[in-house]
Amino acid sequence: MDRRNGDRVRIGGDVTVDAGEVIDGDVVAIGGPVKVDGEVQGDVVAVGGSVTLGPTAVVEGDVTVVGGPLHRDPGAQVRGKAQEVSLGGIDFGQWTWRRNPVRQWWRSALGSAFAFVGTLVRVAVLCLFTALVVLFGRDYMEGAGTMAAASSLKAGAVGLLAQVLFLPLLVITCVVLVMTIVGIPLLLLLPFVILGIAVLALVGFTGVAYRVGTIASHRLGLADQNPYAVTVIGVLIVMLPVILSRLASLGGGVLFPLAVTLGIAGFVVEYLAWTIGFGAIALMRFRGRNDSRTGEPSPAV
Repeated sequence: MDRRNGDRVRIGGDVTVDAGEVIDGDVVAIGGPVKVDGEVQGDVVAVGGSVTLGPTAVVEGDVTVVGGPLHRDPGAQVRGKAQEVSLGGIDFGQWTWRRNPVRQWWRSALGSAFAFVGTLVRVAVLCLFTALVVLFGRDYMEGAGTMAAASSLKAGAVGLLAQVLFLPLLVITCVVLVMTIVGIPLLLLLPFVILGIAVLALVGFTGVAYRVGTIASHRLGLADQNPYAVTVIGVLIVMLPVILSRLASLGGGVLFPLAVTLGIAGFVVEYLAWTIGFGAIALMRFRGRNDSRTGEPSPAV
């Protein structure tokens, strides 16, 4: 028999006295249920929760339930009084701190707000990086955008294939380098290789965004074709479904289906932009090598 000295008090949670356990004091739960299968030397009190007395429960004092039900097994022994205090017929047993719908709504709204702000920050950082690409590699970026527009399906297929083969090739490369003594120092270059691939992917994405921004500018009749503004407009258009999804999630359960739909659409659009952009970069490199082998000038892109 497990004997515990002192009272057992819990605020905002449940209290359980297991079979064979003896509590040498009172058991009190505020905002949570009480379940007794052992022995309580003092009183059992639950405010805003239920009390459940099992067949092996023994309570030497009183059992008081305020704003909740009392579930008592016929085999349970209560030496004192057992009473339920109803607050206008309202059962607060479902309004514990852990299940309070107001608190759940607040947590959900707070999480949605953080997600929305995080998305805005990510879009702002993406706009900054694409602007740097325009600054340092505008010609290459424009070529990637033209290639992506001219061969979207082919670029998407190449980009998808590169994603599928990237991890296996990386693992194989690491294994080969480890097996050769000369190749071990080359492992230090792998982070730079991965960084270079990430930069190429960013250049391809910027080319797609620039192309989308150019089309949108012509449709809107904007005379100013500033490459930075056009690129930022393209990024905002690509990321617009994601932003709207985060914005809709602030509305709670009523707008949940809309938020999910926009979230899926946003993921697909952004994924396609990155994949097609990276594939366009690969096609440009491949075409450049073929042209250099044949001795023919590269076609204008």
